Amino acid sequence: MFLPTKMVAVRVYVYGDKLNELLYELGRLKCFHFSDARKTLKDVQYVETKDTLFRINNLISRLNSIITLLKIKVKDEEVSIPTGDLNTYLNEVEKEVERIESYIAHARSESTELERKEYERELAKIVEEKEKTISSMFNTLTAVKAMEEAKGFMARIKTIYVFEGYIPEEKVKEVSACIERHMG
Repeated sequence: MFLPTKMVAVRVYVYGDKLNELLYELGRLKCFHFSDARKTLKDVQYVETKDTLFRINNLISRLNSIITLLKIKVKDEEVSIPTGDLNTYLNEVEKEVERIESYIAHARSESTELERKEYERELAKIVEEKEKTISSMFNTLTAVKAMEEAKGFMARIKTIYVFEGYIPEEKVKEVSACIERHMG
């Protein structure tokens, strides 16, 4: 017989400058189940993430195309989350993706003049130079996407973010310690 895991309801208040770090650490624990805090709190602002999520999804899609074309095996590795302004990070990723797409387009356009093997050598060169970068960007964007999606369930009061959710009873101490470390 299967018995459900006992869950504990929690509400977390965190300063905006600590939010991404906390969300990343909670994500690594893989045990926090978000609920919509906006439904239970009155007179709060909603956290808008749709524009950022659209950009992230677009970049992930473009990276997926590159990964498929170049037959790159993305390793599931731990990444560091971007510090500072997320838009600045996304701009940097966008420029790098455009650069890689440009290399691929250049190799493809020359493939009409070159033999197929030369084209494949060009692609192999791109893979050799950019595989680690592509894998890292993909993993980081995937983590940032999950964090941005979680923000969609949050409420904000000036510079303080509020989120609610459930954690397994046996993980309460571990999650509490994680939250306390990021409270400043």
